[in-house]
Amino acid sequence: MLGVLVGSSALIGLLMIQAQAVDHSADRMESSSSVSDLVLAAQALPSGRSPQNADETAIRGIIAAWYQGWERNRTQRGREPENAAAIAQDYAVDADRINAFGARLKGREAIEDFLTRLFQEPGTQSMERTPMRLEIRFVRPDAAVVLTYDESTGQRRQDDTDLGPRKTHCLRVLSRASGRWEIVTHMTMDEKEW
Repeated sequence: MLGVLVGSSALIGLLMIQAQAVDHSADRMESSSSVSDLVLAAQALPSGRSPQNADETAIRGIIAAWYQGWERNRTQRGREPENAAAIAQDYAVDADRINAFGARLKGREAIEDFLTRLFQEPGTQSMERTPMRLEIRFVRPDAAVVLTYDESTGQRRQDDTDLGPRKTHCLRVLSRASGRWEIVTHMTMDEKEW
């Protein structure tokens, strides 16, 4: 059986072709379990290579903060609104977000509200996520496409059944305005066997 990204291959290809992109990195992230390890993993670069520029470093920081927020939610109960706000602050005011289950959200406020509710669910609090891959492609000096891949276990459905291991790919489009990078579009896809 082949693992595929449901509906994402064409989208990713279209974005890459239309943008006339220059590939800046395809980095492996080490498995990690602590928040500090997640941050270091998201910012890690292959040995002997330094970040292309401050923009790449800033984008890596946004991705690291996203993973850090999820990890804090797993380990620090009762701080769901703070964790959601920490993640949502890196989204544009009018950002688009589609999760792996098809929930579509419009705007930073809706994303924060959704994450606050999601983080309060016991099935989400039990999830352990391991970042595995991070690729950044600058399509213009002020725009970048970011692909991430992670594996997770322990997430439970609302009926308390195990969701099983997940292999999740995220496609984010980031834009720089007024010297600050923000996520303008974020789509999540789980690999499915067929």
